[in-house]
Amino acid sequence: MRIHGKDDEVWDLIQRTLSRYLADPGLLPSTASALEALVPSEQAESLTNLLSGSRLSYRDVTLIQLAYALCAPGLDTNERPPGARTTGSRLGTFFASRHVPAVDNGYQNIGKNSTRLTRGNVAEFDGFLGWAATASTGQIQACLDFACATIAATARPMASMPDLDVGRLTFAGVMRIQNRLLTTPSEGAHEQYLVASLIEAIIEQNALDKQYRVQTKKLNTTDASSSVAGDIQVMTGNRVLEAYEVTANDWRTKVDGIGQKVRTHDLSRIHIVAGGRIDGDSVVGGLAGVPEDVSVLGLEAVCSVILSALTRQYRAAALRRLYELLDRYAGSARLVNDYVNMLHECELTLLTSKVGTDG
Repeated sequence: MRIHGKDDEVWDLIQRTLSRYLADPGLLPSTASALEALVPSEQAESLTNLLSGSRLSYRDVTLIQLAYALCAPGLDTNERPPGARTTGSRLGTFFASRHVPAVDNGYQNIGKNSTRLTRGNVAEFDGFLGWAATASTGQIQACLDFACATIAATARPMASMPDLDVGRLTFAGVMRIQNRLLTTPSEGAHEQYLVASLIEAIIEQNALDKQYRVQTKKLNTTDASSSVAGDIQVMTGNRVLEAYEVTANDWRTKVDGIGQKVRTHDLSRIHIVAGGRIDGDSVVGGLAGVPEDVSVLGLEAVCSVILSALTRQYRAAALRRLYELLDRYAGSARLVNDYVNMLHECELTLLTSKVGTDG
């Protein structure tokens, strides 16, 4: 089946359909009714399970295969269409930007080395795609509508980043929200992503961003599983220049295994940024048996020193980047909405109305 040139048409269909249901979640019941009326119960149940389970790659690939089937009638839905990987990347970016649980690209995990998608790994997936290969246009449309409406309903209620009043971003003004963040429990999210956003801003201010980049990781992801040297890394190319372990707790909780990280990632040194009181004598004693170059720094002090070096423009960049990191990596609408409210309450925005904090 030739589908050359259909990729943009497929993506336009997916984007328009998802946007419609994201804008009006109340349409989901009508799509469920249409699915029940047009699609055999076994296939409707399989589709529902594929959409509601934890296998996001199977969810995304199912959705994309349905869209290709509509745009290219007669398509064998058991096979990955040419161009589908690009559509998968587009969909992952679309979902992430709209606060829908997402993977980068479903086809990276399914059909990576073969165009054949049905391989006996997930029976419901195989059965549904096999049925879709012979389904009518009306049935495929009902499935696509139900899939888009169901996925749209999983979007997290998230406040947008407000416009900042740059004139108010004095050292004292931004210290207000910094203090709020560092004294509000967040399971470490505020600490890790505040430090990361400030480091990124100072690199950008000093025009070093073309040489260096800052990487951080999802909350509660171990360094070993994500193959990183620390909670935050400053990189040039594939080389780690600086690594930071960040904690709201006592710095000693980060010492275990610190030497191994230095050796594994060929670092000249590593930094621990920790909350609480940092006593010089305790640091000297606590690191006495550690041969590697490890520095221990106070969390509030590190943030304040970087903040003092930033102009108001780059303080704004740091605050905006903090929003992005909380959104992307913390996985909590509440943390994002609370942060937006803090910005309003600290009178750092052009609009001071508060937002809801459900989620």
